[in-house]
Amino acid sequence: MIADATFLKPTKTTPQQKENAAQNLLHLLRNGSWVNRHHRKNDLATLFPILVEALGLRKEIHELCSALPWHDTSTKEGKALNLTELLNALAHLGFVAHAVEMQLKNLDLRLCPCLFISDMEEHENVMVILGFNEDTREYDVFNARTQAYETMTAKDTPTGTSWIFVPEDDVQDALSSNMREASGYSWFRALMERFAGGLWHIIAIGAMLTFLSLAAPLFVMIVYDRVIGGHAPEALGPLLAGALLALGIEGALRLVRAHVLSWYGARLDYIVGSQIFERLLHMPVLFTERASVAAQIARIKSFDAVRAFFTGPAFLALAELPFTLVLIVVIVIIAGPLAFVPIIAAAFYALLIFLMHSSMRTAMRLSSIAGAAKQEMTIETFEKMDGLRAGGLTSIWFKDFRDLSGKASLASFHSGFLASILETLSHGIYLLAGLSIAVLGVVHIWAGGMSAGALIAVMILTWRILGPMQILTNSLPRFEQLSNAIGQINRLMTIETENTGTRITARLESPQGELDFQKVGLRYTRDNDPVFVGLSFIAKPGELIAITGGNGSGKSTVLKLINGLYHPQAGSIHIDGIDIRQLEPQHLRRHIAYVPQNPSVFHGSIADNLRFANPLATDKKIREILKQVDLWHYVDSLPHGMHTIISTHGETQLPTGLCYNLNLARAYIKDTPIILIDEMPSAFLNSESGQFFKNILKEWKGQKTIVMVTHREDYLMLSNRAILLRSGQSALVDTPENIIRTIYDSQGGDYV
Repeated sequence: MIADATFLKPTKTTPQQKENAAQNLLHLLRNGSWVNRHHRKNDLATLFPILVEALGLRKEIHELCSALPWHDTSTKEGKALNLTELLNALAHLGFVAHAVEMQLKNLDLRLCPCLFISDMEEHENVMVILGFNEDTREYDVFNARTQAYETMTAKDTPTGTSWIFVPEDDVQDALSSNMREASGYSWFRALMERFAGGLWHIIAIGAMLTFLSLAAPLFVMIVYDRVIGGHAPEALGPLLAGALLALGIEGALRLVRAHVLSWYGARLDYIVGSQIFERLLHMPVLFTERASVAAQIARIKSFDAVRAFFTGPAFLALAELPFTLVLIVVIVIIAGPLAFVPIIAAAFYALLIFLMHSSMRTAMRLSSIAGAAKQEMTIETFEKMDGLRAGGLTSIWFKDFRDLSGKASLASFHSGFLASILETLSHGIYLLAGLSIAVLGVVHIWAGGMSAGALIAVMILTWRILGPMQILTNSLPRFEQLSNAIGQINRLMTIETENTGTRITARLESPQGELDFQKVGLRYTRDNDPVFVGLSFIAKPGELIAITGGNGSGKSTVLKLINGLYHPQAGSIHIDGIDIRQLEPQHLRRHIAYVPQNPSVFHGSIADNLRFANPLATDKKIREILKQVDLWHYVDSLPHGMHTIISTHGETQLPTGLCYNLNLARAYIKDTPIILIDEMPSAFLNSESGQFFKNILKEWKGQKTIVMVTHREDYLMLSNRAILLRSGQSALVDTPENIIRTIYDSQGGDYV
């Protein structure tokens, strides 16, 4: 049932209560423009809350909205939900769907609730099967067409597709930690288990192509030996027809294989790309803060080498390599000892790979490191362009970039030169093998061991055998990239994230906003000195706590500790008596509004930027909040008002001052009991918007618990208590007057 707009509580409910809860959820989603406000044909949005309630999902409203497709708020309507999007939304919430063709009366009732689509009227008669009443012998259903709860007798049940929903935890997924621990597989190796069926299909197609590739050499051999040599032109037509048929089938199979490879490549790209991105989003902040933007981009792009391999010629060559044995057997049958030529050539390819592998790996890694450093500096240049120009540092910066670019070019030259040597030697083996077949074949013909047609056939077969080997040898640099990428992906997937490292034992059901720091101590790394030790204070609900101190004293760190972004090495932090380490991080942050020191603006409409904080906010509510933060006058002057698309760059960029207003509006609309505000620039605080901000603080004080970082004396005086953080000393918690007096005394001034 829905207790409020933020949380779904699991309780034992009657069917009528579940129906009311589902309708309440649908009403909330419609008000927030997440689904269409009026039912439309082929729109399955109304089934989403029915299934959510029937499946007993214990999810917050933020999670439900995140599972739904994003919508275009400029239309003031949500997006119509089709079957695929409905199933995907439930998959995001932890339920895997399986389709079963059946007559409804044969449905195992233990599988209810489920989704049923009649074969007679697709999308016109879509139902949620809720259960079966043994007394009346009727099915309880929700009919999408009539938008009503109904009953259906067993004899009236149609034939169609039942979508059965199974909790993700009940599915033995190869990627789960338990399965990987049991199998001993790495994350990427376990992922390949999902594609095992497709890989076997590709291998099977490769086997068929190998046998079909015999058609061309055998056709040539028979034409030379029987048609030309035997003066039998009447046999040419049937032979040509058979060869063309084999070539046609081979072409069709290659198209099928290309389609399968493209499909699995896209699936692999989606799964790994999504997993990497999700992993980065939930990594501990200390991991992401230490890495540069370029390093983070490199992590995301690391899968490019994997995708390129599985959709490129190297993978196809690897799949076809085992079947070259069949071609060697055919050569043995046709030409006997000439089969040793491709075998010896294969040995030389293996030797070449063995000799070049170590040098190539070293060169590729050095080139990768140098290239990453160059990319990092390039990105840093764009980030700091204004500072470089204003400080007159462009010439020095360019010199550093030129030196770095030279090192990257030199490393690239070495790896490219080794690759060229490898390719030249590989091609040489290929040509020598062909030449050897020609010379030895002539000798074998003179000895009466084979015919001229057989020599041509053996030549074609030898090239067919050595082709995959040459491709694999030339792809040695790509294999090194693949190995590095897979290693990086596996390392990333083994890092403990916020989700995997948190033991959820409590929830904030009705938070009041009391904060309690108990002897908290923190150091960023083991080698660093503590940022502070023994920090203790209590903020009662509705109090305003001001934090001040010198640079690097840990002011912003206190806010990040409250928000669960950092974890203290000593002491504990409690909200309403609950240790925040017992709370799921995302759940904790949904009850805390955070205004960062550097304002965040996301690409999308102004309304979308606010709905990140409150996905159920109506246009009316957004308009009220924008007025509260002195932003509505500007927004109303835009071409599309609150639905105008904005971003951090380009023509749609908001002025810097208004970005702070937007972040305040985001905190305001979130409507949480705790608000964290990092230090605002003096230019903003001295402006008219700053006065609005001060008025908002006065309005919030007494209603919300506020923890604010500031150096300003006037803002310190607004607080109930102030905290002075001092590097190398214990923190001082006192009244704002005493804290200000202490600051003046430390600076040798007089406080009046």
